[in-house]
Amino acid sequence: MQAKGRGFDPLILHVKLSSQLVRFRTWCAEYRATHAQRDPEWERGYPDWVRLHAAVEDLLRLRAFSGWSAAELRDVLHVLACDHDGELVDMLADGLPVEDFLALTRAALADAEPAARRQLADRLPEVAALEPDQVDALLRQLAADPDEQVRQRALAALDRIEADQRGTRTRA
Repeated sequence: MQAKGRGFDPLILHVKLSSQLVRFRTWCAEYRATHAQRDPEWERGYPDWVRLHAAVEDLLRLRAFSGWSAAELRDVLHVLACDHDGELVDMLADGLPVEDFLALTRAALADAEPAARRQLADRLPEVAALEPDQVDALLRQLAADPDEQVRQRALAALDRIEADQRGTRTRA
């Protein structure tokens, strides 16, 4: 495992993230049991988003993406899918090197909830100038996603990139 910081215990990072996710999942189960009618973004009501975000932030700060376990990757993608305010995708896009953000997106293609893929598709245009071929390939894969909303977001992202490129050529 590759550490970005000193004096940390990788097991503590994993336990912190896992325990926060258990709390979140427990809250979700209790919420579902008591609320027959739910808003599509009902997870916003979770009272401990700050702690859950802090656990992911610690993982970003203290361990390189290449050192994340499969469980940590799966957990982060699950939290991303439930975070409808976009704070986590912002944290990931800002906290990971571009190549790691792209690797996270590739992982989401294989094993993530559609909501995670939607959020990643929304953010890909922001890194398109740095890795245009990879971003284009990822967005084209997302444009063929089984989930209609993922496809729509990917196509919109491709349109934004194309518009940005036209604007750059026009100004030049």
